[in-house]
Amino acid sequence: MDVAASVTFGHYYLEVKINAFAIDLNIPEEYQKFEYYIQMDATETSFNEDTFSGISLQYSYEMFLFEDDRNLIREAARILKKGGKLVISPVYAN
Repeated sequence: MDVAASVTFGHYYLEVKINAFAIDLNIPEEYQKFEYYIQMDATETSFNEDTFSGISLQYSYEMFLFEDDRNLIREAARILKKGGKLVISPVYAN
């Protein structure tokens, strides 16, 4: 899952055949037609526990204000599978 994805990685996931979601608080209208782009708050998702093998944030963690940075980490721990990875990158890593 890519958090705060906007339009960054959703299409790339399809190209490399990775089953993934791209979530953000705001998804541009032209991307709302794709089922893998989901408008959702990453600090409180509707995903079940142990859903994802990996979660990434590219150049966006610093935008989580107040307690949202901690809430994001807490939520990631909840929805990551055992041994799953959370990658927080301060730059776009492609």
